[in-house]
Amino acid sequence: MDTIIKNAVQSIQIGIEDYQSEDQRRVLSAVRNVQAGILLLCKEHLRRLSPADSNEVLIKSKTKPAIRNGLVMMIGQGTHTVDQRQIQDRFEALGVKVEWKPLEQLTKARNDIEHYRFSGSHNELQATIAAAARIIRALIVEVLGHAPAELLGRDCWDVLLKTEEVYDAERARCRASLAPIQWFSPKIADNLDDLLCIFCASDLIAQRDPTNSRQDMARLDCRSCGERMEEPFIIAEALERILFADAYIAVTDGGDEPVIECENCLADTFVLEEACCASCGFQYPRQLCADCRTEVIGSDFERHDGRCVPCFLASQDIPEL
Repeated sequence: MDTIIKNAVQSIQIGIEDYQSEDQRRVLSAVRNVQAGILLLCKEHLRRLSPADSNEVLIKSKTKPAIRNGLVMMIGQGTHTVDQRQIQDRFEALGVKVEWKPLEQLTKARNDIEHYRFSGSHNELQATIAAAARIIRALIVEVLGHAPAELLGRDCWDVLLKTEEVYDAERARCRASLAPIQWFSPKIADNLDDLLCIFCASDLIAQRDPTNSRQDMARLDCRSCGERMEEPFIIAEALERILFADAYIAVTDGGDEPVIECENCLADTFVLEEACCASCGFQYPRQLCADCRTEVIGSDFERHDGRCVPCFLASQDIPEL
């Protein structure tokens, strides 16, 4: 990991640890560390955008012209890096859109602490830090393109997720990544909220390629704990929640379970009502009952000698339930 982003991560992690402390003095340290970490995330993006052989020009506060390969270009000068105002100006000039208000509030609180005396309450300081979670998430996910749980670590990311706005933004992003998928099962397509992480039960499930529309090509991750999802397991657990009432009726009143094992993938994801596996898309061939000519799914057709259930029961002199 490059030095700037490594320092950014460490500053934010330490700041969040301070933020969680019951020692009111540590919230002052939290303000400093979180604000510093956010600025370092911004500098990392500018570093990445700096042209090769420019001495990382976009993060340097001073620049000078030079000729490289017959072309005039700006080169970074000295060791001093850009301040917050320069960062905001360069982001704007480069078309990088960020909501700066949380950072500005955090910076004001830090300046008050260091140069004067913060006039607000301890709770107000904590609220200022919590609000900064929005810009941390935006910079990591939307600007730098990292997975927050992987970059910050699960403990730190979990704290940030507790703030409602960060959670809502992350959840919207997850749902947007799932939207293109053509799900095999309408039950799943209509109940995406039931897709939960099998490790931490979070609903922040996203696919790695948000442009992919094929379920058989979808690769799912949990944005809360960072674990990769095995699709048959997450689909099977979702169906248990979606069809709980139907399964309960089947157990108490008799009748077929709403979901059975798929003959193709062997997962418990074949939805009888849909005659399709919600995990792999396998479908039994549809046949006509030898007696009444109604349509029968392949599994029933084979089990009942080519008949539907009522006709099979009648042929065996077994009364219908």
